[in-house]
Amino acid sequence: MSLTTELYPVTPTDVPAELTQATPGFKREVRKVMGAILLFIFVYLLLMAASLALVAGCFVLGLKIIINMGGLIGILAGLGVAAVGVMVFIFFGEVHIYRNPRRSNRKY
Repeated sequence: MSLTTELYPVTPTDVPAELTQATPGFKREVRKVMGAILLFIFVYLLLMAASLALVAGCFVLGLKIIINMGGLIGILAGLGVAAVGVMVFIFFGEVHIYRNPRRSNRKY
């Protein structure tokens, strides 16, 4: 195969214009798909913001518990509450980190 070989056939010139125009049904389906994708992105970002707010709230609550209770029990309880917020955030982000070993031989 030489470098000058065409990979695609020549474009036909006698194709009616109405065959290459998108139909109203196709446009409607494209709008529905785009709407679903945008809704997914919005909900995902909303969940990410909520998990970050939960982390911040757990840290504040953990500090309040440590300050108000004091002692070993207060420190452990405060650290436990803060750890809950961190764990929720980690589990939420784990979807992007975890790699399924059964699918590791795929080339995509």
